Amino acid sequence: MNQSFARRVWSRIHEPRAIAVLQASAYLVLGLGGLTVFHTAPQSVEGQIGAVSMMVLATMITVSTTLGIPAALFGWQWLERIISAGVIMSAGLYGWIIVSLQIAGSGNRFLQLSFVIAAIFHQIIRLVRIAGPPYNRELAITPASP
Repeated sequence: MNQSFARRVWSRIHEPRAIAVLQASAYLVLGLGGLTVFHTAPQSVEGQIGAVSMMVLATMITVSTTLGIPAALFGWQWLERIISAGVIMSAGLYGWIIVSLQIAGSGNRFLQLSFVIAAIFHQIIRLVRIAGPPYNRELAITPASP
């Protein structure tokens, strides 16, 4: 019984399944990171933007990524486009905070910023990949006429 249920769920995961599972896993990791803020917010960031703003940022990340997991797994592109935009906005805000902390304080925050920028680029790539029919191998790419 359990095996057939697992197979049914697996068969409904959007092709290519490896990409769908990896994308859902990325959303899971980001979501778990957002959840930790509700327990203990990063003091340097919270001090920069305030407790309420930090909770809003954490809520944006957590809600976006929680909805992103099933959207990535089951190919709900319309929802994942919204989620990707939410993740990009959250990461952009977080990146802006990192830049502000770099300017205002001592130390080096460029490594943090590089990871945030990479996450933004990843989401932009994801948006491009889900812009049309998902991984449609049937589409013929024809070279431009000379």
